[in-house]
Amino acid sequence: MIKIVAGIGFAALSLVSIAEVGKPFEGEWSLDKELCEVSRVFWKSPDRHGSMIAETGAGQWQVLTETTYQLDGNVMTYAVHGVTEKVRITMDGVDRLTLENLDREPPDNAVSLVRCQ
Repeated sequence: MIKIVAGIGFAALSLVSIAEVGKPFEGEWSLDKELCEVSRVFWKSPDRHGSMIAETGAGQWQVLTETTYQLDGNVMTYAVHGVTEKVRITMDGVDRLTLENLDREPPDNAVSLVRCQ
């Protein structure tokens, strides 16, 4: 499951342009609320993106990947482990987003995430 969250292109389509409202996707996200306790992806300033897992019993988080990203409208470009990906971010309210990996074919190119924090 962690590979899916960490390896999928991170971006979302937006009903409201991301450029118009800042970066509403900043924060920590997971596939569902229960998984927020186990694994998360994050976006934070200044233009940092990554993934992390909970350390068992420690109450802390271990960062698995962290990289910079570039944003052009609602399309984000980043590289992890030498692989560059482009994703479109679509916000669905403030606590849900969809990431569409523009380098993959449907139906395996999109994932929905919920806000953990």
